[in-house]
Amino acid sequence: MYKASRTPESLSPQQLDEYLERGWFRMVQSIFTTQFLQDKFDFGDTIWLRQHLKTFEFPKWFLKLKRDDKFRIEILDAQPTPEHEILYQVYRQTMPNEWPNSLENILFGSQSQSIYYTKMINIYYDDDLVAAGFFDLGHDSAAAIVNFYDPVLSKFSLGRYLYVLAVEYCQSLGIEYFYPGYFVPGNKHFDYKLRFHQPSLEFYEVSSGRWIPFRNFNGNETPLRIMEEKLQTLVSELQRKGALSYLIHYANFTFEAKSKWNSPLAILVPPTDVHSGEYAIIYDTNKRTYYLFDTTDMDCTDLIFEEGDKMACIQFLNLKDPLAESHNASEITNKILLLKISLER
Repeated sequence: MYKASRTPESLSPQQLDEYLERGWFRMVQSIFTTQFLQDKFDFGDTIWLRQHLKTFEFPKWFLKLKRDDKFRIEILDAQPTPEHEILYQVYRQTMPNEWPNSLENILFGSQSQSIYYTKMINIYYDDDLVAAGFFDLGHDSAAAIVNFYDPVLSKFSLGRYLYVLAVEYCQSLGIEYFYPGYFVPGNKHFDYKLRFHQPSLEFYEVSSGRWIPFRNFNGNETPLRIMEEKLQTLVSELQRKGALSYLIHYANFTFEAKSKWNSPLAILVPPTDVHSGEYAIIYDTNKRTYYLFDTTDMDCTDLIFEEGDKMACIQFLNLKDPLAESHNASEITNKILLLKISLER
């Protein structure tokens, strides 16, 4: 399953540790995981990160900024005030349109209380609140939630300062891991998470369930690249053997939460004048397996269109109960050909 979400009534520090270790993360008062970030018909890999605090080394710029004593810092149990909300709104003006519309919405959503134990860092300059950060504490882990600051003081890199202040505080508590969320290869907006101390940085490999030193990360072997390569090869094989097929980008990936087979990319084999059957094929990068589905009742063909250099689908595929599964692309190709032959008869 590439994405999932839960809304527990309560969450102990140990339970938060367990979720974080499996590549889950807080979203308002829920907890979720996803392997892909969607922007309309484009997708990116979400590579979950964590900093190993026992080996973390503080950067020189951080030590210098602390020595300069320009700012007053306090770390408290999280109790956001109108002052925090005002500062957040100033910061939000510099962010993309899809940025959450309020600090309250990030932390609480529609709830009045939180199931998370959250700390906040306040940074003051001449008694004015100029930066704030919020992070959740587990038993052996902590997770960054949101940092924001006055853009007028951007030359001081207060966002980065908040990150390392949180790391320093967690290290003082004996916490082992600090989770900053994910980064997306090719999306520079998330690259700042890679710039603190890479030797102590790890990434989560979903297929093996292991955390691996970031120095071993290969951007050419991400799940999305592997998926696209496997499916595009299969499309070429199907077309070579006379079966019309499309590699589609699935626009409803984010919204369709029920199917465990939901995938950002899929092959659609449409009906023709000769046979009425319609089929979808996905490739699960975690199980290294192709799955074939009958989507005849969905009638997706009229809802496929060109979007730039790709084909996109806006129909809910509703993938359930695969007709076949295989590690071998040729077996799936042969199954499609057999199904079409049987329909022609």
